[in-house]
Amino acid sequence: MIADFYLCPVDRQSLSVQGSTLVCTSCHRKFETTEGVLDFDVIKSSQREAFDAKFKSQQGLTAEEIAASTKMASEFLVHAGGVLEDKKIVDIGCGNGALTYGLLSNPSVSNCDIFCFDHSVGSMRIFLNSAAEIQTTNRLLPSIQDVHRFAYPDNFFDVVFGCAILHHFLEYEKVLAQVYQSLKKGGVAVFAEPFAHGYLWVMFLLKLAGETIPANAPDMGEFKHITKDSFFRLDHYADKNLLADFIDKFFFLEDELTNLCGELGFSVRFAPFSPKEYYDVFMLDMLRTYGISNPKVVAKAKALYESLHDSIPQSLHRLVAHFKYIILLKPL
Repeated sequence: MIADFYLCPVDRQSLSVQGSTLVCTSCHRKFETTEGVLDFDVIKSSQREAFDAKFKSQQGLTAEEIAASTKMASEFLVHAGGVLEDKKIVDIGCGNGALTYGLLSNPSVSNCDIFCFDHSVGSMRIFLNSAAEIQTTNRLLPSIQDVHRFAYPDNFFDVVFGCAILHHFLEYEKVLAQVYQSLKKGGVAVFAEPFAHGYLWVMFLLKLAGETIPANAPDMGEFKHITKDSFFRLDHYADKNLLADFIDKFFFLEDELTNLCGELGFSVRFAPFSPKEYYDVFMLDMLRTYGISNPKVVAKAKALYESLHDSIPQSLHRLVAHFKYIILLKPL
């Protein structure tokens, strides 16, 4: 019964069914559907509207996005046991299904209940339009929720996934605490997140390469924004009040995450998100990503990065890893 899969996100009490509406048995708050999806979002942040507007014109995932989702899901599954059968899985902050689509269609995932949620109705619509075409033994259970108020029972999931999501939350510690509560004993959570050292290296070299060029030149792309933004976030990591208005708020540090997750009860390990070979072209990818095409800046940035690469060719990928998997195990 669908009501057994959820709790009231306000007072954590059970729900009863009244037609297509779920009602809290304690506070009597009603949870109805929005565009056919159960809506448990009691916060309705301003970012929800922003993401709805962003995805308004898109109807489904592109072929490139589907291919990327398929690849990403396979890589995430490596850190969650490889094969998942008869499990309860959730993708938190799933957006337009960039990971969930691949999980739902992956042959290594079978007969599972795959839950997913996001606070954006617009992004969820894109995913569901595309997911409707998938032939699978898995059961999809989407909902609208805010990550700060889970509507799931405790000790419920076998696996929790999250792709590039934690760094958006000012109180990511509370999100991780909810993840711990929602996992069964022996359950695993796998996140992929940005880490400070990788971005520090590449942004510092990029800043050196562009320091004599007007930042507002048309071929400088987002140079001014990313260098100023990145160094500010790196420098004010511990001052959350200063980061509240940023969409991307944090670059993580392994030691701080290890301590935090250990205090919550998790055992923790980390794994590289990108292969070693990617860091041969890391700077080139950053230049493309941020639209920086000024010939002098490109040439100098490449030369600086190549010098760094040539100095420590066997270890560079460890020192400049900008994204890593965080694998969290809830003990038995």
